[in-house]
Amino acid sequence: MNRAEYLKKVEEVITRTGDASGMGETAPVVAMFLAGFEPVLPPAASPDNMTSLEIAQALEDTCSLTTSDVAAVMVRLGYRLNVNDYRGLEWAMRAVAGD
Repeated sequence: MNRAEYLKKVEEVITRTGDASGMGETAPVVAMFLAGFEPVLPPAASPDNMTSLEIAQALEDTCSLTTSDVAAVMVRLGYRLNVNDYRGLEWAMRAVAGD
């Protein structure tokens, strides 16, 4: 998936339209956060990788999220899990400079 396709999916989650119409009320907040990232495929180690808990904690001043809330958006946007030998499962992602 290219950057434009990814950002289209992000926008669908933010506006809860198309395939994302049934997503939870906190999904747009997670999607807004993820607009600054993109999936790493195939999954690999990256200093930008985060766990669902880390993402929820990064957004805790904005809204209350469960790790399941985060995981639902991650999967919808095409992220995959990477196994980190020290940290366990984390989402394979990389930060992207502003568009």
